[in-house]
Amino acid sequence: MKRLAFLSIVLCAAGCAGAGPVTDTTQEAPPIVLLDEAVALDAIRDIREAQSAFMATRRRYAQFMEELVETRMLPAEPSWVDSGYAIRLRPTPAADGYSATVTAPSGADSRSFFVDETGIIRWARGEAASAGSPEFDESED
Repeated sequence: MKRLAFLSIVLCAAGCAGAGPVTDTTQEAPPIVLLDEAVALDAIRDIREAQSAFMATRRRYAQFMEELVETRMLPAEPSWVDSGYAIRLRPTPAADGYSATVTAPSGADSRSFFVDETGIIRWARGEAASAGSPEFDESED
């Protein structure tokens, strides 16, 4: 019985002394991703050029980024890891158009970009860019 009482005191001293809950520190911290607007802008330009080349050779726009990579219109699929931006390609149902967005994370005061089959890059600050956003002046870049 004395042994059980001693064990209870040791356990209470370890956990009851206001130490709080045990925290698992073996997991790695999530990577810190910095926003790189120049890389994001290059990604939207690359998608625009790849879609233009795809249309010229296939008479339709690519439905997925993988198509652009498989046909070597893009050297690799653009990644959020490189820019910190979410990159999306959205085709139209008939493959006669597309839209691509490169969007900064919510809450970031950075520019996001948009392009569609018109080839005009558009931008917005602090929100996703769309077809109604102002044109990006490429001569300023």
